[in-house]
Amino acid sequence: AFAQEPAAAVPTGRAPWVSSRFQGVPDSPLPLSLIPAFSNLKFRDPMQVRWQPALQRYFVCELKGRIYSFPDDESVLQADLAIDLPAEVSSFDASRSTGVKEVYSFVFDPDFATNRFVYVCLILNGRTEGTLPDGSRISRFRVTDANPPRLDPQSELPILTWLSGGHNGCDLAFDQSGCLLISTGDATAPSPPDELQTGQNVSDLLSSILRIDVRGSTSQQPYRIPADNPFVDLAGARPEVWAYGFRNPWRISVDSATGAVHTGDVGWEKWELIHQVVRGGNYGWSVREGHELIQPNAAVGPTPILPPRAVLPHAEAASVTGGYVYRGQRLQWLTGQYLFGDWISGQIWSLPPDTDNYQRIASGQLRVIAIVPDSAGEPLVVSHQSLTSLYRLVPNADFEVQQRQATDFPRRLSETGLFRDTTKHEWASGVRPFGIAHPMWQDGTESQHAVALPDSSRLTVYDSPRPLESVAMFNSRLHYPAGAVLAKTVSVADCRIETQVLHFDGRQWQAYSYVWNPQQTDAELAPAAGQQLTLPAAGGVSWRIHSRTECLQCHNPWAETTLALQPEQLHPAAAAGGAESEWQRLVRDGYVQTRTADGETADPLSCVRRSVTEVGQGTLEQQARSWLHANCSHCHQPNAGTGLSLSLRMWDADAEMSAWGKVPQKGTFGISQPGLLVRGSPHQSVLLYRVGSSSVGRMPHIGSREVDFAGADLLTRWIRSAAGETPAAVQSPQDAAQPELPDLAAITTEQALAVAATLWRSHPAADGKTSNVAAPEQMMTLALTLARSENAVVSSLFEGFLPSDQRVRRLGPGAVYADVARLDGDAERGRALFFDQRRLQCSKCHQAGGVGSPNGPDLNEVGRTSGPERLFESITDPDREISDRWKTQVIVTTAGTILTGVVLRESPDALDLLTAEGHRVPLRTGEIEERRAEVKSLMPSGMAAQLTAQEMSDLLSWLMTLRGR
Repeated sequence: AFAQEPAAAVPTGRAPWVSSRFQGVPDSPLPLSLIPAFSNLKFRDPMQVRWQPALQRYFVCELKGRIYSFPDDESVLQADLAIDLPAEVSSFDASRSTGVKEVYSFVFDPDFATNRFVYVCLILNGRTEGTLPDGSRISRFRVTDANPPRLDPQSELPILTWLSGGHNGCDLAFDQSGCLLISTGDATAPSPPDELQTGQNVSDLLSSILRIDVRGSTSQQPYRIPADNPFVDLAGARPEVWAYGFRNPWRISVDSATGAVHTGDVGWEKWELIHQVVRGGNYGWSVREGHELIQPNAAVGPTPILPPRAVLPHAEAASVTGGYVYRGQRLQWLTGQYLFGDWISGQIWSLPPDTDNYQRIASGQLRVIAIVPDSAGEPLVVSHQSLTSLYRLVPNADFEVQQRQATDFPRRLSETGLFRDTTKHEWASGVRPFGIAHPMWQDGTESQHAVALPDSSRLTVYDSPRPLESVAMFNSRLHYPAGAVLAKTVSVADCRIETQVLHFDGRQWQAYSYVWNPQQTDAELAPAAGQQLTLPAAGGVSWRIHSRTECLQCHNPWAETTLALQPEQLHPAAAAGGAESEWQRLVRDGYVQTRTADGETADPLSCVRRSVTEVGQGTLEQQARSWLHANCSHCHQPNAGTGLSLSLRMWDADAEMSAWGKVPQKGTFGISQPGLLVRGSPHQSVLLYRVGSSSVGRMPHIGSREVDFAGADLLTRWIRSAAGETPAAVQSPQDAAQPELPDLAAITTEQALAVAATLWRSHPAADGKTSNVAAPEQMMTLALTLARSENAVVSSLFEGFLPSDQRVRRLGPGAVYADVARLDGDAERGRALFFDQRRLQCSKCHQAGGVGSPNGPDLNEVGRTSGPERLFESITDPDREISDRWKTQVIVTTAGTILTGVVLRESPDALDLLTAEGHRVPLRTGEIEERRAEVKSLMPSGMAAQLTAQEMSDLLSWLMTLRGR
């Protein structure tokens, strides 16, 4: 039997699953669709397309170096070769390079009608592996007068080169002044991040958008440096740099109406970014990835880091492709909006001006690598696939059909075709339940798993990862048929809470949750944004139904998406020597077929890496590694989105884990000489603190909210044993000695961890029992004392020992108003909290009750103009609603300085800017070169995370008393 899993019945023969009702999605259909353009033409791995009005022809470049042209005629039968760069270009050092390897982009000179110049971004192929110092090159060619036109290879003039080696950037655009903009990447592989430490370094050409004037030259170079470039007078800086701090800026464009420059910056592990680029702008890499700090100790460049226009989590996008600001006529509702896409998911979005609220407008099975205006300014989409057409964005002709599908999407679990009887929780014919060896910790709940494969189709599992046909760039051992469904019902105390569903639509996975009704007869589809529940069966504790986006953060393609149905979970270590495992039964019953990399039938056991163990089984090392694999590895593995090199998969060797002795990159919580894991010293191990904390720094940050005492104790003993010590023998709760306590007023994090470890060991849950029991009386007294500590780093280690109604529970990042609505607030406590400079520091910017600073919105009448729910939303999400008066302003001065803040006072001749650091900066109007408003508040986000529900209720109660005179 599998731990915490009901035993799965073994079917005598496989029945087909024919009852599925999963089709389409429950959301409204997208307004636009993608249709082929110039459908007779097919290109091999196209990269870019440009319209040339003087020639009345389109030009397309392919990755392997061919450029074609064709007339603006939908019935055109073939494209004409303009140049084969690998075959025709020889201007390279043959001792170091074999020639042109790839072509990423090209752009026509603004004066093409008279000079016939085109600029091409080439990548040269080195004779040896590794980087090539001048492997990324911008070259100018002249287009001949022939019909069809050709690029004259003899006319090549190399303009600029830089290091190639991974992220090369390599897009081109002319700004409104006629200067050439060039994007460059950090020239390294994805990990470690920014290995050359170039992101914040303006002394080289990498990680930048460059700006040069190709209308002239000097004796040293075939271009000039524009006099207004931001770093021309900065010692040691490359004067070509216009903006910097990019990882791999993929596609740049210039708004034909305003001149604004936009780029899409391909993110690292968590975020994809859209930037509006300004002179001298610093966009954060690799100190930040979007808003997230990833290298806090790295030096920052010569200008402040600016926020992105928009950030997309990797649940939505994984390789962003920048587009352009739409100025066409056919889709006028898009006018002024920035269009962009994603190479991985095939999604296309629009981003309205002055907001970060992007909207999905189209989707297709494309590898979106460029979005550009056609001859009429309408969107033309390039898909990076073999033998593919170009595509147009047009109104969705199937909108009504898709609307009916959305209407018909199963809103109740009983309508999905997964169950024969939801009241009895009986799976439908053809749906196969299965159990796993080591379930993840979900606050003491239990789960029932099942897989449903349409008709009699099978899951193909390879003995090594192979490319997924549906998702570019990703490899996986697990290849599912379209229509596959994974289901998991989560229960506590025999009461079903939710059934989570993963549906593979043939191109990507969709995640849904169905919430069970109190009668336990059926479940309703949860909102896309998730919802908050209170569980009477579990003593009134709170339970979060995660949003569909949150679900896909864990169920990500790097972790092979389906976390339960994996060979390592289905064939536990104990099965290696005896009884048939769940994995072997699934193969035997025809649900799974195993293959070698060559497609030949494989031994099912060859597809199993290092198996996890069943809970409580195996060696201490096996148990601890199994716990980490089940609870952490879906995010903590290469490229999966944590921003760390930490990897916690069962099969990772110690060196691959990158944990032992490694300095924490995202907080030490006051631990002296900390490491992610420190051999023999649990109390210096930051990973242990995060697992044992209820709030501050808690991991996982989504999923469970309760501390797994048994898991924390297991990790404590494992870390201690890593120094060669023998772990302490298991003690019963009655035998556990109360530790000797230090001065509680001056307790350190290490001391607190030592006390917590004793409590974990003495808690009944450490013996494998449910955590929903009371600790011994003396332990409860100890926990109560420390849980009330004013030091939140300390108290968050002990709050989990208290009954739910006694806990100091902070709201955390998923806070909703329902968490505080039922509480009675104390206005006087709320007032004290508002003015407490050690914590919230609200009065540093706000004036309330006639006291405080006028540097932010006046709150003297906020209780009359806003209700408590609206105030709650303003505190938890300060960017949600910002009046024009308090929008963050980004100002570029004539001296090249970039300032970010809010305008306190303004006249026709001058203004006063309050920066995020609290400094007032007076500026004359003549000193301001550029100015734009960001839909971003200076008020720090995450304020609610450090408050308890009661503190938030107190604060709201006091704010509601502020009604002016």
